[in-house]
Amino acid sequence: MDEVIESLDAQLSVARQAVGFALAVIGVPVLTLAASPLHPSLSLGGVLLILLAVVLCVAWVGGRGPGLLATAVAATAADLLWAEPRYTLRVAHRPELIALIVFLVLGATASVATSTLRRRTSALVRAKTEARALSQANDLRGAILSAVSHDLRTPIATIKAAATSLMTEIAWSGEDRLSFATEIDVQADRLDGIVTNLLDMSRMQAGIVRPRFQDVSLIEVIRAATRTLDEGERVDLDAVAAAVMIWTDPHLLERALANVMANALAWSERGQPVEVVVSTDRETATVRIVDQGPGIAAADRDRVFEPFQRLGDAGRTSHNGVGLGLAVARGLTVAVDGQLEIEDCSTGATFLFTLPVAS
Repeated sequence: MDEVIESLDAQLSVARQAVGFALAVIGVPVLTLAASPLHPSLSLGGVLLILLAVVLCVAWVGGRGPGLLATAVAATAADLLWAEPRYTLRVAHRPELIALIVFLVLGATASVATSTLRRRTSALVRAKTEARALSQANDLRGAILSAVSHDLRTPIATIKAAATSLMTEIAWSGEDRLSFATEIDVQADRLDGIVTNLLDMSRMQAGIVRPRFQDVSLIEVIRAATRTLDEGERVDLDAVAAAVMIWTDPHLLERALANVMANALAWSERGQPVEVVVSTDRETATVRIVDQGPGIAAADRDRVFEPFQRLGDAGRTSHNGVGLGLAVARGLTVAVDGQLEIEDCSTGATFLFTLPVAS
């Protein structure tokens, strides 16, 4: 622990040390001089108590060195302005000399103790922050292991079974072979979506998502997202989007839109369309993705954006796979300076993207 504290002391910012030394060299004499008109109504002991509080503040701000310097400067200033004879460094009365000596001892001790307390407090705060981050990382690791044990193994097992069937000596018909190949393609896409979301969530947890902003056509980003979906033809796009230019990272936004549209398609009844409605004002563009599903209860609207949340979707398979789709979508939307929320609606669910328009 002491090694950690010494390391933190060495890392004390130069700015804080500079402020501490400035307070010791300038602040302490100025305060002592400002209080000098109170002499003799304010005794030497009284002013030393005030200066001791100042020394503690200097040590807390700047560390041990500024605190020790403030102690020496305060004792010298008090001797000059309060101890008799005044304006000299000679002390005529023994009680005043003892008071100054006691102040020096207490000031030095308090400076060291205060500096150590501040450093220990900083170490404790850092340790708690690291422990919290480690706990979150462990939670994420546990959730990923859970996903690997089920959601990743399912498409892998399906691909393995279809490929093994094709490799046998059975004389499959052309229709059967096409069915096996189609199943392999579908499950490979599903596996790719799951892995992509896992990687995106890991990158966001690590804080390494780096958007590259540019002016882009909103409709092109929406169409690119639609093309990644298995049932993209069920997405009805509002033509108004054709005239909207936005300021964003098109690749990150495309993945966010694709995840939300995939979720909407998965929850809508088979054959029911998903509507994408665009509107704009002077500063923002809004994209509403409206599905025909059962809707989302108000109490669950924040939970659906949490990682690995799959509310009531037992038995469903979708692009979102392990329950990361909406969490990743919100994280990527925030990364491109946008917002993703759920709107109140009479039927189904409406996801609302708010995005900055191009200047």
